[in-house]
Amino acid sequence: MISVIRALAVILSPIALVGTVDGTKSTGANVAPFEALCGIIALAKSAVKVPAVTNSHIEQMNKVRKLNMSVSDPTWRIIFHKNGKPNEYNDDVPQGVTKGDDWEAQWQAWKQAEQALEKENEDTDIAAAGLETASQTVKALARPRIAAIAARAAIKVKSIKEDPQTTEALTDSKVQTLLRTAAFGSDVNDETEATLKSLFGGEALSNRGTVCEASLQANKAQTAGAAIACLCLDSNTNNIADICHHAATGGAHWNGANPNLGQIQAHIARCRTMPNEVLTGSKLQSLIKAITSRISLLSGDGYLVAVNSACSGTTATGSCVKFPGYKANPQQATSGLQWLGQLQRLAEQLKEREDMSKKAEEATRILKEYITTINFIVDEAKTTRGAVAQTAAEQQGGGNAKQKQKTNVDCTTFQKNETCTAAGCKWESITEKTENHCKPKDGEGQTNAAGGTGPAVTAGTPTASTGLQRTKIRPLLKMTKQAINKIFKE
Repeated sequence: MISVIRALAVILSPIALVGTVDGTKSTGANVAPFEALCGIIALAKSAVKVPAVTNSHIEQMNKVRKLNMSVSDPTWRIIFHKNGKPNEYNDDVPQGVTKGDDWEAQWQAWKQAEQALEKENEDTDIAAAGLETASQTVKALARPRIAAIAARAAIKVKSIKEDPQTTEALTDSKVQTLLRTAAFGSDVNDETEATLKSLFGGEALSNRGTVCEASLQANKAQTAGAAIACLCLDSNTNNIADICHHAATGGAHWNGANPNLGQIQAHIARCRTMPNEVLTGSKLQSLIKAITSRISLLSGDGYLVAVNSACSGTTATGSCVKFPGYKANPQQATSGLQWLGQLQRLAEQLKEREDMSKKAEEATRILKEYITTINFIVDEAKTTRGAVAQTAAEQQGGGNAKQKQKTNVDCTTFQKNETCTAAGCKWESITEKTENHCKPKDGEGQTNAAGGTGPAVTAGTPTASTGLQRTKIRPLLKMTKQAINKIFKE
């Protein structure tokens, strides 16, 4: 029966809230705001976890950069190397090189892509794209389209970056400390470790009417725990015992002297518990709104909640927390409070992280599609390279077409059964339909090795995003062909 009465009190509390501005304080009048404040208390006493940072898009973007770098012109890749030496890198754009607007911002990422290509272990991303066996001619054919994809990818991920202040603030330990301080005034486990000084910022608390003002000043309602004391403690034995909770007993708990700490702790202990789970911005925002939505207006000030004229704790005046100047500027009246304003900022930071994580997940999905497209582009370039070579052979005068094909087609460039056999080569695998199984037919040779004949690869300096357009860096670099060939195999 008692639990039913309590539940009805919570449901009917908005009615009590409206009536107490002009009426008298009554049983259950502060149940709803007490329960709202308990949300902060319960959160502070739980093991808080914040959402983890989602950075899966970074890994995929690094793959795109690496694939793009692998097909880039050697004269572009060489500028990342000190004096053209393998495994030695320029940490900044070399002097004398005309640079794009965002080169400095992207230089480290480009350099890392070049470094990744020089690792001795087999690169599964390069292998999956079919670039391990691709000639420079094939790379040149694929280069513009892959560069365009890399440029789009760079734009896609550019804005996915968390504010450094949010990153610093959103750790489990820092958020736990913030919540405990909002509830108890210091980083303590629960109400049993709270003191009057931590709750109110001082111990000169005899004048309840001035103490129960929401403020950062000393001897004020600085915390959610202090607010509960102002709402729930009796000022004399004739007061309403169960204004906040049916189990509360009457007594002179705050009557002309400092409030009874044991009674404050007892009221806080009646707050419900909360399961340990990840804290979201929407969850914290709902807890804050449950409090602010119950602030009433009286003579330009805000009151949480049962008030006739003041928060002195008597039946005639009210048991409440006052927010001076609330009507004129609600934001200013609450923004500095550690149990409202600071929690509001935390809720905003949590939402920022959640929104960023959604963007990162979407970018990851798109970047994976880009990588799949790059793989198709490389395969298509190999097919085109073989077709061009075959056409050139057929157009040469003299001899039969088959002999021309034998001497001009590079069978190793084909990665699919059908394109291999169409070029007059032999597919040696019985079970596999792709990969490196295309060879010359028995008895036939080939003189055009991977990276052999084909259109000359033009040197180029990149644009700010892709590093693929022409510039005048070749005279500036003064790199010999021998230096380039030391690093990049044909």
